[in-house]
Amino acid sequence: MSKTQIFRDVTVDVLEYLKASDASGSDFVMELNSDGRTGTASGNTSVGHIVLSFDYDEAKAEMALAIVKKPMMVPAPLIWAEVSRTLRTAREALPAAGG
Repeated sequence: MSKTQIFRDVTVDVLEYLKASDASGSDFVMELNSDGRTGTASGNTSVGHIVLSFDYDEAKAEMALAIVKKPMMVPAPLIWAEVSRTLRTAREALPAAGG
């Protein structure tokens, strides 16, 4: 599987939720560059350190992620599955639009 992946339906609210992940007990830290749309997410697993870079497109509500560093024992599909789960959790935690 690819070392890059595009995730859709990533709204500004979802991005803000992810940046505040320390409150949700996440082991990953998200750092946004000064441009407000690119950055990294990194954290430790039981088998080593993972670093992802991202490029957020607010107009398309898309986030392109690339694996920068991962333990050899961790397959890319596992990382993408965890990103998908994390995004789903963030969407579910946010109030529904139009409330």
